Amino acid sequence: MSDQTALSTFLARREFPYGPAAMKERNARLHERVLRTLDEVRARRASSPPMPFASYRFSRFSNDLNQLLSQHGIGEPQLTFIDRAKFGDDLCIKIPNLLKELGNKAYVADIVPKITSILLESPLVQAGVVTGVRPTGIYVNLAVSDPLFIELLQDVLHVGPRYGESDALHGQDIMVDYSSPNAAKKLHAGHIRSTILGEVLCNLYEAAGATAHRLNHINDLGGFGFYLEGFARWHQHLPEAANKNDQLATLYRLNRTLEKVYEENRFGDALSKEEAHTVEILFGAGLSAATFRERYQEYVAAANRKFEALEGGDPEVVALWARMVGWSLDDFEQFYGLLNVRHDYVLGESFYAPLALALLNAAGDRVMQFDQARAVAAKERVAALEQSAAITPLEAEHRRKAIQDDVGALVVELSNDRRLVVLRSDGRTIYASRDLGAILYRTMFVHPSRMVYVVGQEQKEHFEDVFEAARVLGIDGGTRFDHLYFGFYVDAASKKKLSSRDGASNVIRLLTEAIAFFAKKFDGRDDFSPDEVTATSRQLAIGSVIFNDLKKDRKNNVELASDLQKVFEDFEKAGGAYVMYTACRARSILRKAPPSIDLKAPLESCTLEDSEREIIKKIAAFPEQVATAAQRDDPASLLNALLDLCRLYNSYYNAVPVLKGGTVHVHRLLLTEAVMQTLVNGLRFCHISCPERI
Repeated sequence: MSDQTALSTFLARREFPYGPAAMKERNARLHERVLRTLDEVRARRASSPPMPFASYRFSRFSNDLNQLLSQHGIGEPQLTFIDRAKFGDDLCIKIPNLLKELGNKAYVADIVPKITSILLESPLVQAGVVTGVRPTGIYVNLAVSDPLFIELLQDVLHVGPRYGESDALHGQDIMVDYSSPNAAKKLHAGHIRSTILGEVLCNLYEAAGATAHRLNHINDLGGFGFYLEGFARWHQHLPEAANKNDQLATLYRLNRTLEKVYEENRFGDALSKEEAHTVEILFGAGLSAATFRERYQEYVAAANRKFEALEGGDPEVVALWARMVGWSLDDFEQFYGLLNVRHDYVLGESFYAPLALALLNAAGDRVMQFDQARAVAAKERVAALEQSAAITPLEAEHRRKAIQDDVGALVVELSNDRRLVVLRSDGRTIYASRDLGAILYRTMFVHPSRMVYVVGQEQKEHFEDVFEAARVLGIDGGTRFDHLYFGFYVDAASKKKLSSRDGASNVIRLLTEAIAFFAKKFDGRDDFSPDEVTATSRQLAIGSVIFNDLKKDRKNNVELASDLQKVFEDFEKAGGAYVMYTACRARSILRKAPPSIDLKAPLESCTLEDSEREIIKKIAAFPEQVATAAQRDDPASLLNALLDLCRLYNSYYNAVPVLKGGTVHVHRLLLTEAVMQTLVNGLRFCHISCPERI
């Protein structure tokens, strides 16, 4: 059987699970859970079909305009809201493809008059929907009637909580890999960014009609030889705590201390008190440097054997490892619970590793051993690049070291003389091979149209290589792969990345103290019950944290001050609390309205203020803004649109009476209801729950 036939046969079988008995049995249960969840996710989407753009009055108006111009050979018009106070009109039209093809001069001379003539003679003008048509440079501006504006507002009331949804991404299955913590470690601030961004992207994809699959990829193998061996040796030195993941975090710190002392070849007086105490407790008192090194090497060898036993499926080792992973998952749930985040699938690297091995065994000459002959040839190519000044001497040295490190490993050759190591020389899997196993599993059983990895910027090169290797191996399944990386949480003073041990980076502490900060604002308020204070302060805190993170370009760093009081003040100033306050202000007005008023009933004619028209334009543009945010993976654009709407409404509210002196302005109540619903929906799409009142 040829290599190609062997790989094709392997892929066609779609078998799972693989691996030794203990792991295989565990993974079989997980696989069955995945299949059940997959059915549930798709059933959830089917039970709530996407909201067609055609449901919206403005979309229908745009389609009518498009059909009208298409009948005269002018297709794909771009329709944009403009400020009536500034331009004298409400909308402008241009045809981008014709403008690009003809150039400004010919377009203005030929196309603009043609559009103007078509519109002036159209049913839209005759019916009074369009009240003015005016050529202006490369644009044709339109004024539209107040009754159309009122219809745009009533759209919001008729659709309600689903206002803003669309079918822009209908038919797409999008898997989003986000959060991705390391088992046996504590969560840090970086996990806030990944978790928030991933969850909000899923919300946006769903709002735009896609089926979103929320996936948490747990690193449950890295370092576990040391955890297993360390726990067996030193469990009596670990803290007694209800949170068992604290014991694993302690093991991590102990191991890092020993590793640092060993690698830096320090001993005796060169050790800090903490380091000396750690060595004494774990390896004994009065050790010589030579004895320490000997005992550390023995410990590392034992840890490696433990990991081999884990991958080999030793039942006792697998059982202890599974308990340890469970401790970590229970700990992580505190964080996810605070953020109200739920993943559809929670799967560790261990789930994919056996499949990765099976794939590499079937891949034939698509993978190869990087032997000395290939290493020599690679070094010669590096030397030629260095000699031609295509790379610097420092880069050349870096490449030569990487070449030597890879000797004996199994690799996939990539473009531009690159390679991806997929199996160590001792036959053990690594991150890259497990990521390939994950891609294969997902394409086999989910068949996503797109896979989105929300992982930090330091993994950019890794994912570029993994995605290319998937294509080389033929396991990409036609899926589009995207790594949506993000900047770090950094110290505001030093601009340095926060480590997982920094106080401000402890996510549980950060979130719980943020809640306490907002709760203090209700001190002395006897109009709020204790339960309402708890719920509202949590909504304000979590919403402000999310808004602060999403409002910034995801590629930029987010600064945190060392003073948590300053951090929380910055969260509040970011705008999330302002948007929630504006929605609550609108709600408070609506509560005061006479109950006999039916805002969904046809409205008698009214004359709108320019400020009211501008607010309605922002509301009418909202569904398209949600779809654009989803299509561009850009929640920040949606948050900025919400802020714009809040500024307009607050300015309007302070200048124009809605309910005052016994007079009810029904169209202003209608506008207020539409503003409130749009803000609440927009916040929800961004995973922010708006309080009933503040």
